[in-house]
Amino acid sequence: MPGEMTHRERVRRAIRREETDRVPIDLGSTLATTLTVGAQERLRLEFGLPEATPRILSRRSGTVIPDEAILERFDIDTRALLLGTPERRPDREISATAFIDE
Repeated sequence: MPGEMTHRERVRRAIRREETDRVPIDLGSTLATTLTVGAQERLRLEFGLPEATPRILSRRSGTVIPDEAILERFDIDTRALLLGTPERRPDREISATAFIDE
């Protein structure tokens, strides 16, 4: 079995269906695997992690890009890589709880 791997090496080997030191762990690299704003705040409080302003991933679903302190605490192997909102179609605010996006 391979020795301890870096996060990148672990994920790359798993994608190639090669042996890894452990199963790679993902939290927040996609909209389907991330946290809600409330869940992130509860994790932060439960584990005594420092406060941070949430980085919103999707306003529509109320999800965040998990804070690095959480990713490090749980030894998460993946990170989000996001393209962002198209420059020609920025979000348009309707009210405090409504908006139009791309």
